[in-house]
Amino acid sequence: MAAFEVLLHRYCTRPGLGGVPPDDDGLLLERVFRRWAEAERAMGQGRPRQALRWLAEARALDSTTPDPVAAAELLAGETRCWVALDEPREAIGPARAAWERWLALANGPSSEVILPAARALLAVLSSPDPPPKLSDAEVFAAWLEDQLVIEFQRSVGLVLGLLADVHRVDLADEVANDYLGWIERFTPKAGQGLLRARFALRLGDVYDRCDDSARALAVLQDGLQRLDGYADQPEISNLRGQLTFNAGNQHAKLGQLEDALEAFTSAAEIGVGGRVEAALRARYAVAFTKYQLGREGGLIEELADLACRYEEVLAESTAGGSDLDVRQGLDVVYRLWLKLETARLDTTDARAVVRFLHLVFALKEEEGKFCSVTQAMERRPDAAFHSEITVLLERLTSTATGVLVVESVPDAVLLVSLSGGSVAVQLLDRDAAAVVGDLIAEQRLATDRLSNRAIPASSPPSPRHVQACQAMWQALDPELRAHIDGARVLAVVMDSSTDLGELPIEILHDGTTYLGLRQRIVRSPALRDLNLSLSRNLVNARPTGTAIVVRAEDALVHADAETSMAVAAATDLGMTPSVHRAPEPSTLLHDLGAGADLLHYVGHGLADRIGEELPLGPGKRLTARGFEAIGPAPAPFTMLSACLAGRSRQLRTGQEHGFVTALIRTGAPGAIAAAYMVPDHLAAEFTALLYYFAKDALLTDAMLLARQTLAEDGYHPAAWGCFVQHGAADLRLGRPHLSEPSTWSEWASRYLASGTEEHLRAARDRLADDTRLPANLAQAIDDDLRALAEHDAAHFAATDEAVVDQLSSTSQAAIVAAMVRSYGELRHATADAADREHKAAVIVAQSRTIERILGDSYLLVAAAVELRKHLLPFGDNKTVLDAARRRLRWLSADEEPLDGARRALIGEETHV
Repeated sequence: MAAFEVLLHRYCTRPGLGGVPPDDDGLLLERVFRRWAEAERAMGQGRPRQALRWLAEARALDSTTPDPVAAAELLAGETRCWVALDEPREAIGPARAAWERWLALANGPSSEVILPAARALLAVLSSPDPPPKLSDAEVFAAWLEDQLVIEFQRSVGLVLGLLADVHRVDLADEVANDYLGWIERFTPKAGQGLLRARFALRLGDVYDRCDDSARALAVLQDGLQRLDGYADQPEISNLRGQLTFNAGNQHAKLGQLEDALEAFTSAAEIGVGGRVEAALRARYAVAFTKYQLGREGGLIEELADLACRYEEVLAESTAGGSDLDVRQGLDVVYRLWLKLETARLDTTDARAVVRFLHLVFALKEEEGKFCSVTQAMERRPDAAFHSEITVLLERLTSTATGVLVVESVPDAVLLVSLSGGSVAVQLLDRDAAAVVGDLIAEQRLATDRLSNRAIPASSPPSPRHVQACQAMWQALDPELRAHIDGARVLAVVMDSSTDLGELPIEILHDGTTYLGLRQRIVRSPALRDLNLSLSRNLVNARPTGTAIVVRAEDALVHADAETSMAVAAATDLGMTPSVHRAPEPSTLLHDLGAGADLLHYVGHGLADRIGEELPLGPGKRLTARGFEAIGPAPAPFTMLSACLAGRSRQLRTGQEHGFVTALIRTGAPGAIAAAYMVPDHLAAEFTALLYYFAKDALLTDAMLLARQTLAEDGYHPAAWGCFVQHGAADLRLGRPHLSEPSTWSEWASRYLASGTEEHLRAARDRLADDTRLPANLAQAIDDDLRALAEHDAAHFAATDEAVVDQLSSTSQAAIVAAMVRSYGELRHATADAADREHKAAVIVAQSRTIERILGDSYLLVAAAVELRKHLLPFGDNKTVLDAARRRLRWLSADEEPLDGARRALIGEETHV
């Protein structure tokens, strides 16, 4: 390693700076590079947001006459931050600017330009020691080797990848021509073949992602030819394996399956890049091609083994880019596995159904743990199994909520419906799924014409539009249709990684009327979010009486009238509204974090595969990631009266992302947003009707009534169906965050956190009325609650916990009953200090899993209180403690009962 690389590594492994560097008297370039170096350190620690803040400080210092080298480094750093955050829209601007600067430096590296910046960078990286004593020629050579060569190559890769995201082949060709021209002019002839072969991988990927397989194949085959004559060194073999593998992908896309299988098999034998993930990818490619050729013998077993290995690698990977590749690879394995499992699912086998639903769940569960779930089920085939899925199934049954999941699998669309404890599955193959694409296309056409005012909102749908709505309904299996019709509320979970996210479920037509005019429908980003939205103990906050109406600065004709309407509606709901006109994003987020019941945004919205934003005003943009920062109060119920704001996308991590997803995951009880393009006058009409009906009705009923009213007035289905509801169904706008428990287990959780007689009495009363439990089990649980309240240590010392194992069909009851027992043993039956510490550690460890399964903030608070009594707040313990402190603001309706917990968690801190 040369000077800069060694020093940068040393700098980034030292302790970081806590605030503004103490360099006010330093040279300007040194001050800039110190902040750049802190950004590099933050990125190395997996903290891209902190890195962005350092880079912003650096840019502010160097804004007047930016140094060419510093500007290139800062732009490159910003690009890497946005890429790490999976925000292509934000990354593409700095990526293009960085490429232009690195290209200019590479085409004519001048010591006069480079030395001042290089010397400043050396001084920063060396501090507090003096910089190494190097001549100008040595500094210049070191910078070329450590910075220019590395950043130039990295920059071309980043910009090409981002241009592929937006399908700008023309701009990618310009970048490619500039890079290939640089190779011709500045590199030795003997090494040009290797450089061009390396570049063929990048350029072939661009053409592939832009759906030009023929051109991609030609580039990759050219790269392979340029390796002819090179000795089989490890680098050459790895590169040849990668090119062969990628060529196999293009053969497959061109329908040349035998050629593809030959290429994939060869790549697997050669080795693909020498990385574990690449080897797994090659194995999957062989398996998938065999599937395409109809050779399915042993395929499920191969996919199961592949998924297990992928999950192991994912668990071992870090916050770098490799884990994204692993997660994406795992996703395609899951989807093919899911398709094959669908064909053999026995829907009458409850345990098989739970296992199958866990595989559906895993598609959007970014940690990738399906194999560990199946292994746990297989280890104890006769034992009760409790998880997010079993809890969700209970909650769906108790609330008469149905579910429709729509996901893409290879060459098909998978539909899964749940209702009344039963499940139905259906695969629409490529031909049968044509109705899905037809409806999406008709919806796009209708919404485009409405938003462009080519047709009025009150116009009837075209015959083709009606036919598409009816054909989609008729394509559904009768059992799925029965599930949809039989539910009190239908929750819809859509695949956002493809165009399926645009499927307008609300306008399916049964030949008599549209689904959205006869059924209450809510959407959920993922099954996990649906489970949490059905929890009565996740959020329970008293009304703040505050409403925030945001009016973006734009020329929308009806926006001011809608703003006034929203103010009046909030007043009618008993809130005190305030209007924020083109606010600063940070100011708005601060006000939301202080607590509000309602947020109503009026303005434009943007959302697509590469990002989303609400343009608040000139130079003011609020992104979905901005909403993730709301706190400590829970996010408000939100009305986003803006085009496309109801859309979401699936990140490469597998995680759902979008405005609505961010709001729900920061405590919002629900949101309503436009999933399509919408004219502003229609937005104003719809929201006015919604608020009118929501004064006296649940939100799902208000949505239904608003749609029915517009439909009766002759509005186009694409008009009344453009707004969709997300989150909780049984929601009242006047008190959106209040939640009343419906089961004894939810009251018992509250009692564990509060210790109040009121919560204990409610838990025991509901327990006595729970007809699902045999009398002896109900009595045993009641005895535990009584003993816990009466400090009866002898009870917990004398009895065992066999009762819990008998609660096989009631996951929530089994989990909470076990926790009641654990708290009793900890608080009253344990005299030994070491034993108490051990039991407290077990409760804290369990709380992280249980909180994810139940979405129960009270259990999290209860565990954190025990943590403060018995354990030190380090590592994972500190994570639990911080999370519980934040959740206390989500439980403000129980502020008095939780006063003891609040004093234990937010009182005087012990300095450790």
